Amino acid sequence: MRTHDPRREGGIALLIAILMLIIFGAMAVASMDTVTRDRQIAGIHSQAHLAFQAAEAGVSAGLAALRNPAVPWPSSLAGLAGFTPPLPNVALGTMADHPHGLPTYITDPSAAAPVSYLGIGGECPGWEISIDVSNIGGAGLTVLETLYDIRVQGQTQTGARTNIEAAAARCHVFEQG
Repeated sequence: MRTHDPRREGGIALLIAILMLIIFGAMAVASMDTVTRDRQIAGIHSQAHLAFQAAEAGVSAGLAALRNPAVPWPSSLAGLAGFTPPLPNVALGTMADHPHGLPTYITDPSAAAPVSYLGIGGECPGWEISIDVSNIGGAGLTVLETLYDIRVQGQTQTGARTNIEAAAARCHVFEQG
């Protein structure tokens, strides 16, 4: 009959302790890797969102260009075909807000023009005077809604890019004839 020797059990306890340390160490490394990847994904998502916000600012600038009374708009329908209101490339924010570089919006590189004329809509909604304007002093004026395509790209210094294409309308007074 064998007798129980407690000194022989010390090796098994050490082996179990080492295996537990290995398992817990692997779990710690895996969780650190997961946290690192989550931070990278959050950073990429944040940069993409910043590029989208910059592109939205570009669309707002395009809308402002359409409504700018200082822009010398053509007075005839034929003159609108090649007319493009100015839309500058703009950096947004301050370096304090964006230490890795300012987000910007630029004209969409794939577009021929940032704001381009699409065609005529209908009568201007809410313009009750559009009928009255048609023959003021025999000038032969008409008020129509003109349609435009606004194409901009928002980008960040880290390389995130977002393109936005939006349609807009502008009520325009034209000389007939």
